[in-house]
Amino acid sequence: MFKKKLRKINKNVKIKFFFTVYPKIKKIVKANTLKDIKIKKVKFKNFLPYKIYEIKNARIYTDKLNDVGVIKNNSLLDGPSFQLRNNDLTNVKKNEILKYGTPYFKKNLKGTTVSFLTGGFGNENYWHWLFDVLPKFAFLEKTMKLSKIDYFLMPDISKRFQKETLDALKIPNKKRLSSFSNRHLLCEKLIVMDHPRLKKSSTFDRFHDVPKWSSQWLRKKFLKKIKLNKKFPRKFFIDRKDSKNKNRFIVNKAKLLSLLKKKKYKIITLDKLSFGYQMALFKNASTIVGLHGAGFGNMIFCKPKTRLIEIRPKNFKISKVILNMSKHNNLKYRPIDCRPINKPSRPQDGILEVPLEKLSQLI
Repeated sequence: MFKKKLRKINKNVKIKFFFTVYPKIKKIVKANTLKDIKIKKVKFKNFLPYKIYEIKNARIYTDKLNDVGVIKNNSLLDGPSFQLRNNDLTNVKKNEILKYGTPYFKKNLKGTTVSFLTGGFGNENYWHWLFDVLPKFAFLEKTMKLSKIDYFLMPDISKRFQKETLDALKIPNKKRLSSFSNRHLLCEKLIVMDHPRLKKSSTFDRFHDVPKWSSQWLRKKFLKKIKLNKKFPRKFFIDRKDSKNKNRFIVNKAKLLSLLKKKKYKIITLDKLSFGYQMALFKNASTIVGLHGAGFGNMIFCKPKTRLIEIRPKNFKISKVILNMSKHNNLKYRPIDCRPINKPSRPQDGILEVPLEKLSQLI
């Protein structure tokens, strides 16, 4: 309790100090009303245009969790700023910069800086890195040469999959910036792009889907880079034993694994594998079984007609993202809904007992 109070006091002192360094931001301005901000649009088939903002002498600040604020003339810009609440974008008035300011000393960057920040999801989550961060490179390919960019501001660059995907895209190490060590920047030229997934469209439900163009671009961009001459298992189970999320697990896992092994399934832990190996693994699979999680993002690399069996909490059946992505990629999707034996705080979590008879029928 004492430590918690002390942290709160330190935070308040820090915020008050930085308000003396950088004046409080009280004004919100729509980016499209400022003449010195260039806005380009990129379009993909059956999808509304995305906006790319080019802003000179602008600040960008992130709390690394939910919010990213883009600041011009000490005003918060509506459009390029992100505010994430409950997995969706919300009104710019809720951006925490308006309340807490920018409590980190700013760094000055010359040249062109492109922001890939999404509000925290891409920091360490493989799924969100794949579908919230990487597709922004598709925007850039339509508008400019990557060689003309001086800095790529990423949510983070320390995870293995982050390094390997950026290597595959041939982004030089010296041009990669992590938001963990670059919380507050003043950029000579800042480029900010719309979120590739959280966007309304007549053919797209942003909470239940990943846009088809995004899956196609990722598949085309990365699959051709596979150079592994190995034999891969045709049937496997995605084991989440190394997951940091301890609120979602299978209580009868030992019996489940015993059943799968009898059916000649391999048990795979994706965290230990390279990005290229994961792609090849899913590309060569015929049937994949697993508990709901980020690893299912690799389904975009599967061949048509691959069978996906997702074990998920019954309360989470409202989410149709795996179903819709399966349709996009012509895969055979079968969910196994399990009623949690506890009361999880999030619908995607829970202690689950898998009905083995049903699983046996599906595999």
